[in-house]
Amino acid sequence: MPSDTKRNDHENLRNRLIGLGERSIAKSYYPELQKRLDDLERFRAVVDHANDAIFVFETENWNVTDVNETALALLGMERKHVLSAHISTFFMPEIAARYADALPADTQLKFSNGHIVTWLNGKDGRRTPIEITVTLHRFAGAGYAVVVARDVTMRKQMEAELDKSRQLFASFMEHSPAMAFIKDTEGHYIFANPAFATSVELAQNEIIGRSDADFFATDLANIILENDKLVLMQGKPLFLLEQIRLKAGGKTRHLQVSKFPLSQNGVTFALASIAVDISLQIQTEQALQRSEERYRIVAEYNHDMECWISPTGKLLYVSPSCERITGYSTEHFLSNSSALEMLIHEDDRETWQHFHMASLDPDNDTLDFRILHKNGSIHWLNEVKREVMSGNGGSMGNTY
Repeated sequence: MPSDTKRNDHENLRNRLIGLGERSIAKSYYPELQKRLDDLERFRAVVDHANDAIFVFETENWNVTDVNETALALLGMERKHVLSAHISTFFMPEIAARYADALPADTQLKFSNGHIVTWLNGKDGRRTPIEITVTLHRFAGAGYAVVVARDVTMRKQMEAELDKSRQLFASFMEHSPAMAFIKDTEGHYIFANPAFATSVELAQNEIIGRSDADFFATDLANIILENDKLVLMQGKPLFLLEQIRLKAGGKTRHLQVSKFPLSQNGVTFALASIAVDISLQIQTEQALQRSEERYRIVAEYNHDMECWISPTGKLLYVSPSCERITGYSTEHFLSNSSALEMLIHEDDRETWQHFHMASLDPDNDTLDFRILHKNGSIHWLNEVKREVMSGNGGSMGNTY
């Protein structure tokens, strides 16, 4: 706000001018003089409270002749300490040199959107990043320069944060093993990371502007297009498995894909996707499934009864031969963990329990014992114990 002293000076000037007008012969000019004075005061108030700092320099020696309140607040200084100070007190000396045609040829001022980018030097070493515009004027035979300075501290901070975010995103996309890409609503690629470029055997810049029909077989490209349309229409993410193959040929690959719309102000403008190649996982699962199927066929047609017990003692598997040997179905044993033990002849049960609790001994890994068949008859069995090991070397229990 303007100081009280300054307000009093304006009022004294106003009163003197009004008094002069009242004493003048042409008293008809008084209303006009009063109106112009009111306009001047309103204009001064607007200037003082403008969002931008405003300095007025006389261009003969580039000293401050006027300054608004916003500039004083930005400097952290009083008016009396600013008036008559040289421009170099607050701005870089190249500013005055530029408009005095004395700027050295090797000195470059920085510009942004037509504004000079510089610093405003204030009290106690305060430095504020600003952008300024300078306009030259002449009044009553003297030259003046009006410098309008805008504080861009907040904007600089936001730009720094945005730049940091961009660098993090670029680094993440650059080194991510997952494929990532963005397509516009027409299905044309507007971004692709190196992993995706490698997958389609093209450089990143060769992908931009192209569509899936340029990379993949026609039937696959049509399926991808339909999935993309679904995401854009519903405005919801879509998670799916895709089998892709390049138009140029090669192996079919399995991708785990997530697709989601990109929106701004409620309007969807693009579709983003992240895909992970799980071909090796699928191949491993398929090989394991084939191995399990082969093992199950062998086990189910094996004449002997086969059991798999986990390290915790849970019965994981019983072969179908159990019904021929014991008279009980596989479900009977799997639903009751103690069912097998209950069949052991009471004279052999303690020995059987010890055999199962003991560590695996290659020299003593078989046991002969008797069981009671469901029909009441006694059968002799020979049990062979083997430990089942996982791929990482851990025990998965024992088979009998």
